Amino acid sequence: MHTIGLMGPWECAWTAAGEQLPRSWCRLRLPPGDSGLPKPPGKQAVLWLRRFFHRPTGLQPGDAVWLVFAGWPAGSKLWLNEVPLGRLAAEEERREVTLLLAPRNALCVQLPLGGEPRPPLQRVGVVLEISSNEDLTA
Repeated sequence: MHTIGLMGPWECAWTAAGEQLPRSWCRLRLPPGDSGLPKPPGKQAVLWLRRFFHRPTGLQPGDAVWLVFAGWPAGSKLWLNEVPLGRLAAEEERREVTLLLAPRNALCVQLPLGGEPRPPLQRVGVVLEISSNEDLTA
């Protein structure tokens, strides 16, 4: 098994509740420091995070690529290349994305604020996990 960390750089943006993808984004490194996340424009604002990454090289037939999320708030909504991946039900989850990968990929996460002025992002992480048939037979 091989892993590739997707910690930075990310982009972030706020939108009004119910609004679709933001038009303008700012850069962000995860996890953000106290001053890293811009302030929300209002109480009903929704936070979006986006990370671009390339398709891993050297993939072989039978390889599987997973997005592995750790420390993200439950209820976070996920998209890869504008394809919905659902909501996270727990702080640690995996999504198999092999067939969704393009040469250049966009991972978007919409975070639930639950009345909090800023989401808890101090422990978040995302990695690509690549497993092959060889991993299963070893």
